[in-house]
Amino acid sequence: MHEFDVETAGPTDTTAIRDVVTAAFERDDEAILVDALRESPAYRPDLSFVARHDGDVIGHVMFTEVALSDRETAELVLAPLSVSPEHQRSGVGSRLVRVGLDAARDAGYELVFLHGDPDYYGRFGFTSAVDAGFENPFDMPDEAFQVYALSEDSLADVGGALTYPAPFRE
Repeated sequence: MHEFDVETAGPTDTTAIRDVVTAAFERDDEAILVDALRESPAYRPDLSFVARHDGDVIGHVMFTEVALSDRETAELVLAPLSVSPEHQRSGVGSRLVRVGLDAARDAGYELVFLHGDPDYYGRFGFTSAVDAGFENPFDMPDEAFQVYALSEDSLADVGGALTYPAPFRE
């Protein structure tokens, strides 16, 4: 595994992030989403992270705010997580997720949602959001819709519908 650092993404990282996201997904849909989220009111610049190896951006994750029908406070959605193909399976994505979840907890959020591979995200503690009482907002398999509780009682007496930021719905 290569040595790498994780830090908050800065304004000068935009092009490098776009390149990593495009390479990771082998298309530009997710890179366009990242750009649109960055311009949306849901964007939290303190919850967007890059992994660097020898000064180059090799990974990125961002957390943006999502509205939950039965709460007045916003929660978060993790999307997307991207690692350049030559650095995948080397711990970069895992470290980005862990750093992001810690930062989300420190920022006072209680829940993080995502649509992704249950086998991958389950190792961090993500569980079925549908089983927890949340409505899957997208035409995607229910197994992919997951939630992570940032504190022990975050999932008590919650549920309902999520409203993802506009760029996810466009």
